[in-house]
Amino acid sequence: MDRPKLTHKVGDIEIKMTYGLSQDLQRVVPDPTNVMNAVLVDPFVRDYLVRRALTPTKGAVTDESELIAIDDVDLTPDEIVELLTWIAGHLLHFFAQSAEQMGKLGRAFEKMIPQPNPSTDGSPA
Repeated sequence: MDRPKLTHKVGDIEIKMTYGLSQDLQRVVPDPTNVMNAVLVDPFVRDYLVRRALTPTKGAVTDESELIAIDDVDLTPDEIVELLTWIAGHLLHFFAQSAEQMGKLGRAFEKMIPQPNPSTDGSPA
């Protein structure tokens, strides 16, 4: 799958996936195996992701009161789904790319890293 677009236009707003925005979103969904479930099922996560993406604050948002008000989210259900899909795509891409790069790094250094000597008789090594 291709890298998600860096910017996403929703209504009259253009949102750019910055490092700060990405970090805030990852704090709410830190587990790559849970991204889709969290976005689909958890209304609190979904609300935070939408409101954080629409909040023009640069840098970390440390308190929910810094987010735009829920009543100020003026998006159609289709626009919300598109926005959440864009966000989930960025989160999954980051997790997948990080795992791939860490795997390459691990393979590159595996000969230098001492491997544990597993026990053959069932007792601890």
